[in-house]
Amino acid sequence: RNNREMLRRDVGANVAPAVDVVAEAGACYVFSVKGEGAKKPEEIGVVCGIDAFRPATERPADFDRVWADEIAAMRRTKPVLVKKECVAGKVPGVEVAEIEVSFIEGLPPVTGWLAVPTNAPAKSLPIRVGIPGAAYCPFPNPSCGTSKDSIYFGINVHGLPNLHYDKEKWGAFAMVKGNYYTRESWTCDFAHSYYRKVILRLVRAADWLKTIPQWNGKDFRLAGGSQGGALSLIGAALIEGVTEADVHVPAMCDLGAERVGRKCGWPEPLNARSASERAEGYDQHRYLDVCHFAPRITCPVYVYTGMIDGCCAPSSQFAMFNALPKTTPRKLTISPVIGHSGARTRAELVFDTTGGK
Repeated sequence: RNNREMLRRDVGANVAPAVDVVAEAGACYVFSVKGEGAKKPEEIGVVCGIDAFRPATERPADFDRVWADEIAAMRRTKPVLVKKECVAGKVPGVEVAEIEVSFIEGLPPVTGWLAVPTNAPAKSLPIRVGIPGAAYCPFPNPSCGTSKDSIYFGINVHGLPNLHYDKEKWGAFAMVKGNYYTRESWTCDFAHSYYRKVILRLVRAADWLKTIPQWNGKDFRLAGGSQGGALSLIGAALIEGVTEADVHVPAMCDLGAERVGRKCGWPEPLNARSASERAEGYDQHRYLDVCHFAPRITCPVYVYTGMIDGCCAPSSQFAMFNALPKTTPRKLTISPVIGHSGARTRAELVFDTTGGK
């Protein structure tokens, strides 16, 4: 149940397995069946009471003010394009460049691949931002998101160059507590937390992207999976004018779930932590929990969930989905047989804006 308990029953090769489970309101189950001689088991996920999942921690009363102050402090300086290095693209008529935009002094800049159709008139194109899952340099080659119909930006949330970055220098930077996205950085206070910097870098990227002359001034879409799914939702909450968030298996949801016996989303910051570490990280988790950004989101949200996802627990995604305003257009699509990848391509169950099937 919710990746916490295992029921095992060994049966003969010719006997159909059967397990009796008393379902709880708001519970997720993963059933794993391995036939005799099979190399690996087959799994299927089951959920009951999706509407019953709620965030395990209380949203801080000053949540909105804290983030407003953080963004205001960052915006005391304007974003400036400090590097643009064009590369050969795969789509004729689209300019592709690795860019670098100024950020907060002392921190890595905004970096990523930018693709802009060369002959597009001013104010004619939507912006699409692709946000990757957890990885150092997620786009080693010019992004495949290029199109003649939109401006596309593949952001490297770490602020690293996508090509030829100084590994030794970055390694030294990442050794400082709070400067890397592994669980070790999650015991920092909020002011020094890694994802505070990442989130502000995303807002900074949006501020700069909106200055591109070809942007139509109205369509701004965020999309990504896992870490990218989390940041797409957070961006939809903090960036003015986002028109759609399209996410699959979003991470960083319901980060306090351990406290109520559930499994939280990646990176499971409280898992296997000492009591002092848990106490130290408690406030930070609440200010970075996607569940607490969700009430701010007003644009359409599309969520794709895999029921056998052992990395980003389905229950954590349901808690986030239920935290979205009732007036926000939202759709949750679930695949019972998909894990942490592929949920978007093999979805089978759809829940609409009311949370009902």
